Amino acid sequence: MSTPSLNTPADMLPAIKRRWSPRAYSDRGVDHKQIESMISAAAMAPSAYNSQPWRFVYSLRSDEYWQSFVSVLDEFNRSWAQQASALILIASTPEHQNDGKTRALPYHQFDCGAAWMQLALQAEHLGLQTHAMAGIHRERAVSAQLLPNHWQLQVAVAVGYLGQANDLPATLRNQETRRPRLPLSAIAYAGRGAAEVS
Repeated sequence: MSTPSLNTPADMLPAIKRRWSPRAYSDRGVDHKQIESMISAAAMAPSAYNSQPWRFVYSLRSDEYWQSFVSVLDEFNRSWAQQASALILIASTPEHQNDGKTRALPYHQFDCGAAWMQLALQAEHLGLQTHAMAGIHRERAVSAQLLPNHWQLQVAVAVGYLGQANDLPATLRNQETRRPRLPLSAIAYAGRGAAEVS
């Protein structure tokens, strides 16, 4: 695996520097305590009105629900993610009940993104790797009775220990590397600088 320079500042949190999204996972298992630690970190994320719209449903590779979780993945993601040690479905609720009133949550997907990132960083802290996948069949999560139909499935997340690129399908082996990031000059603008971008 090659590791391109990402030009990260020296004072960046180490877990952020180390985190990436591999597809190769070893056969070493994870346990409920590790998954619950990750979800606990995710639950500390900020959310609009403190609504905490995220919901997490997970399966370990060794349990009876594994094949149902794998079936939620599209064919491409299934080809590698079924080797992970756990799969977590991250869903959200688009409405919030408070004091008998229902409030729409137009930012529930944004809030889920914040929760996912904290989950991924806690996984890194535990020595685990994660890879979020949008290539999923959302309706299968409901038909397999993994989620109620009023939850909106956002992503599936593969979790496990880093494996060997050679264990991946041949078409994916050369992609098993950290990917470079755009320079700050391409994404950050002070004041009205963005108005001058063509």
